[in-house]
Amino acid sequence: GERPDVKEAWQEPGDEDAASVVVPVHMASCASATAESPMDLIACVESRTAAGEDTYRKYLTLVQGMVRQLELPPNRVAVVAYGSGRVISHLTDDKQALLKSIQAAPFEHLEEPDMARPLRGASRMLQVVDGNTTAESRRRAVLVICGNACSQDISQAQAEAKSLKDKGMPLKFIQVGGEEVCSDVRSLLPDASSANVLHLRGPKELPGAVGDAVRLVFGEGEEEDEKADEVKEDDGKGQGRAHSPGGLSTRSPTGETGELSSG
Repeated sequence: GERPDVKEAWQEPGDEDAASVVVPVHMASCASATAESPMDLIACVESRTAAGEDTYRKYLTLVQGMVRQLELPPNRVAVVAYGSGRVISHLTDDKQALLKSIQAAPFEHLEEPDMARPLRGASRMLQVVDGNTTAESRRRAVLVICGNACSQDISQAQAEAKSLKDKGMPLKFIQVGGEEVCSDVRSLLPDASSANVLHLRGPKELPGAVGDAVRLVFGEGEEEDEKADEVKEDDGKGQGRAHSPGGLSTRSPTGETGELSSG
């Protein structure tokens, strides 16, 4: 059969169309996935008036850079501009179609970005089953790319973050701006590990952060971070990532570890 419209899965609980395409996540299936298993990734990109269209475009360009580095298939990626719930691209393994959808995405003018709804919507999207689903276990993850503005629904967002963790869906953050990882983001992380968040000082660091972003989602976590720190200490050129207070990962201002591909 045809793949259900994933936009339906973004709707709030109670919508009949959404309910018809959502299935329960079986914990045994999530638990059996390995580091070599293909991944379904939902990238939630913040869109708000305060950041402006230029920063929003830089967020999307970062996602494009990640997509270019990933193997699609077998991995699949969906991209959402959260706040309004606009689905830029449904979960797909068609790399070229995905890149075109991101390139054509409109800028949304949103004043108060809420975090609970995108996390809930991402969870629902990861539970959509299409006609090509196999018995092979797949990893599932949610990546949020955001600024340092506070969320207006942090209590509800914390409940959604816990739900993702319970379902075996890791939640990762890339925070752009601020002197340190903001308290809202900290409160949504399963722990204070640097494996869960990448902190960039500002939008100017986004073009060089593609490699770090891919490792954040697909890497080995803290052990890999430690190796990156060792490289930084050895070469003395500020490569790799520096650690911010609380053990959370912060990109050094000179840590240009990769560039976006053109075209």
